[in-house]
Amino acid sequence: MTAEAPHTLHLTFTDGVKITTDLSSLLSIGSIFAPLRQPEFFERVAIGDKGRSLIWPGEIDLDANSFRPEKFLDRKSDYPLYFGINLI
Repeated sequence: MTAEAPHTLHLTFTDGVKITTDLSSLLSIGSIFAPLRQPEFFERVAIGDKGRSLIWPGEIDLDANSFRPEKFLDRKSDYPLYFGINLI
C-alpha cells in the first residue's frame, strides 16, 4: 500500500486485486476525518492488525472491505463508508 498526496491510496490485496482510490469526498464528511485532509498526515497511513484495516494515528481507521465493493454489494448498509470512497 502506498499513499499519494493529496488523498489517494494504492492498495494491493493478498488475492492480487489492486485498487487505487481517492478519499477526497470522504474527507469532507464530518470532523472525524479532518486530520486526514492534511497530506502529511494522510501519508502516515499503515496497515492494521491482520491486514483488515487501514489506520492512522489518533484512532482513525477504515475497514479494508470498504475498498472491495464486490464483497458487500448485497449488504450495503454494513459498509456505508464505501459511498464516500471513489475507486479510480
